[in-house]
Amino acid sequence: MGISGNTVKDLSGNGHDAAITQVSSQPVKSTSNGGHLSFNGSGGYATVGAYSFPTYTGITVSFYANFGTSADNFERIIDFGNRDANNNLEVGRIGTSTDFFAEAWTGTSSPGWCRANGSIDTNWHFWIVTIGSGYCNIYKDNVQITTNFTYNSLPTADTWNKMYVGKSNWADAAFEGGIAELAFYNRVIDSTERTLNYNAALDQTAPVLSGGANSINENQDIATLISFDQFGSTLSIIGGNDSDKLTITSGGYVYFIANPYFPNYENPTDFGADRRYDFVVRVIDPSGNYTDYTTYVTISNVNENATLTIPSLSATPTKGVGLTITVTPGGDNPVPPGKITYLVDGKRIPGCYKKTYSGSGNSTCLWKPALQGYRELSVTYTPTDISYIAATSKKTFLIYKRTTLR
Repeated sequence: MGISGNTVKDLSGNGHDAAITQVSSQPVKSTSNGGHLSFNGSGGYATVGAYSFPTYTGITVSFYANFGTSADNFERIIDFGNRDANNNLEVGRIGTSTDFFAEAWTGTSSPGWCRANGSIDTNWHFWIVTIGSGYCNIYKDNVQITTNFTYNSLPTADTWNKMYVGKSNWADAAFEGGIAELAFYNRVIDSTERTLNYNAALDQTAPVLSGGANSINENQDIATLISFDQFGSTLSIIGGNDSDKLTITSGGYVYFIANPYFPNYENPTDFGADRRYDFVVRVIDPSGNYTDYTTYVTISNVNENATLTIPSLSATPTKGVGLTITVTPGGDNPVPPGKITYLVDGKRIPGCYKKTYSGSGNSTCLWKPALQGYRELSVTYTPTDISYIAATSKKTFLIYKRTTLR
């Protein structure tokens, strides 16, 4: 589990977050032991939203915790139910003893405690409780400390509306200590999964990230690479002003989503239109530790190759009749100034050789075809800035014979 503000986040992705209710400013997030929820017995707790569970054959609860020094009466790690004695699942301390217990009610009936006597101390330990068909087992630090404890009770498949962490559905004491890595399963997990959970609880080191915060040239899809130090981690983009414009791969490569978010310097789509794309990456390692990393990518301008539209004519091309040729230069914004030359069959059109182009609008040339038949019209746009590549556009026209008298 992760803790953000007054919410205990469900890191499984199933959305069963828990809301923290504080009493005397407790419980609070603690950064020790890799991060946990710390209780001082004041009465604070966390509540998971209502949960409807299907028909099942077993239950597993696992958690990493330490019990406080005061041995509060029947303090709970969890108590899931609808009130007292109503399909409850309880895990905690028996009375003020050092005995650990789990109890599962079927409706208003209970066979008593599944217990491990003398197993509680004030150190951090990883606990797993499994309740199957006719038995219960308790594991401490991945070592089984009960031997198929006879137990014939499971909650009736229903909905739990009062799912407490650190609080009882009875008038019992509030929890004192720390709780982390809490997980619930509507099945009995096997030894492989128990070991994975145990190793995850011992790994309290959050991933370390680097990368981003760089500048890239416009018109490319890859934004940056986020590096992380723990193999098998999962990555996602969870926030930032421009999170909707980016995606991240399992290897940490951040890409711009397809148009309209492709990073064009002249037409920025980022929040604020300052060509800085801000986002937050979350990396969760295989043990459930996570790091949120805020970073950005800025977009730099690149001189793009010149472009030129296909020549268009103002009238049907006719021998001896004047008309206007029009082309539109482009390739960047603003379009660079330059020179434009018009040729017919490789020969210059008078007055249209290296015509000055200001960088705005169209370019035109007045042409009076001297010959009829097919003629190739070629126009070349050469920007003054030599970092641009010139563009040439061609089109063949049929020049008709003039049929009217002068």
